[in-house]
Amino acid sequence: MNTDDFLKTDKQKAIYEGLKAIGSEIAGFYLSGLILFNIDIPNKTNCIMHCLREIDCGLNDFLGIDYVKAQDEKNAKRKKICSSLNISDPNDQFVEKWIGVTKNFQAYAHRHGAWKEPLQLTEDIFAIWNNYEEVLYALVGSFYSMADRLDRVMFPEKHDKDAVKGVVSNLLHNEALYIYFFRKFDKNDWIYLLSEFFNPDQILYDSYGRSQFWIVLNYLEKVSNTNDKKDIFIELLRIIDCVIDYSKNTKPINDYYNWWHIVKIFVNIPFEISDEYIRRNSIEFSAWLDEMTKYQDSAPLGVEELGLKLLPKLFEQERYFDYVYDIIMMITKFRESERVGYTNKTYVFYFRDHNIKKIFSSLKEIFIKTKDNRIFKLLLDRN
Repeated sequence: MNTDDFLKTDKQKAIYEGLKAIGSEIAGFYLSGLILFNIDIPNKTNCIMHCLREIDCGLNDFLGIDYVKAQDEKNAKRKKICSSLNISDPNDQFVEKWIGVTKNFQAYAHRHGAWKEPLQLTEDIFAIWNNYEEVLYALVGSFYSMADRLDRVMFPEKHDKDAVKGVVSNLLHNEALYIYFFRKFDKNDWIYLLSEFFNPDQILYDSYGRSQFWIVLNYLEKVSNTNDKKDIFIELLRIIDCVIDYSKNTKPINDYYNWWHIVKIFVNIPFEISDEYIRRNSIEFSAWLDEMTKYQDSAPLGVEELGLKLLPKLFEQERYFDYVYDIIMMITKFRESERVGYTNKTYVFYFRDHNIKKIFSSLKEIFIKTKDNRIFKLLLDRN
């Protein structure tokens, strides 16, 4: 079906896309209503009004998902509308318009007697449709209206997370809302509800095959900074593990910026939890380091994170010296020089000299005091 045959104005297209961001069912009722205007069937008026009624019920559920109704509450719909739109005046002009246009839906949607003639498509019906389209356009017809709805879901502390999961999941399939959400959102305990968005196969690539920044890392980094629950740290490690495996075995994540954020997340996790995860899953830590830093030769921000922030913590406990050795090996690894005019092969550090010097200068006192002969010998060999 070509929807353009029925979505004839920019307003209708915007409404349809906004409803589709909520869910395909509610968008389907809107499209069905438009189709009904263009075909000749019995009881057309009842069917059109029934579509509007279903849209309005769905919108009330969507917009009021964070609204808690009081027992025996009067004027519940008006109060829910005001709450969902942050309107304090129950007699606000927009609220009056919304309630005024919807109060006729039920009367027109239902039959008026099996022996009577079907309702005709009169100017009143067109007026109701057009007035409700204005309401819909204000509610879902722009990025800002949908972003406001995300804000309402994001920031209240008390609402049913399971109830909003489907709503959020649908909204986040809109690219602009997806970016908006993961730039702002910071609730740690949502990490499981949002798990469908943490699969690395969602990372985009440009026309040259370069991986683009994966915006969900903004959220995951916030979680790693503020979390204090072991199970969430383990979930972060599982995501890092999946990303590394994807880059090694499926499609290289070949930019430094994604890896810088991934390294920052890893460094923020208490290392006793990382150590337990690595040992339990028989992970070769040096292979992790290799993948996390492979694409940072020109901008080794992640290497600095590992050297300046993680190494000092690992030096505090002798049981982590194997990890220390692997990190120093990674920081000081060599590659063949690309300089021309030399008959003999020459080698240079893989990462930039000034980044390595920054790490060694900062940790000089720690390095000097090390009692591990293997690490001390490595430092002497690579100095």
